[in-house]
Amino acid sequence: MIGLKWPENNKITVKTLAENSELYTDEIGSVSLLGSDGALEWKRDGDGLNVQLPKSAPSPYAYVLKVTKK
Repeated sequence: MIGLKWPENNKITVKTLAENSELYTDEIGSVSLLGSDGALEWKRDGDGLNVQLPKSAPSPYAYVLKVTKK
């Protein structure tokens, strides 16, 4: 997932990756932020994939979340 604007609250919800989504039926194994070494806190529920991002973006232009299946 590519984001162009860093969220002010450092949280993002990817609605297309919600539990029971027809768009992505596999189980999610991990979520990471490219350009960052730290682990991310994340949770998948009926609203989407909820990710707590670090306080600062790794780039001033865009950020990329890498989602891998279990």
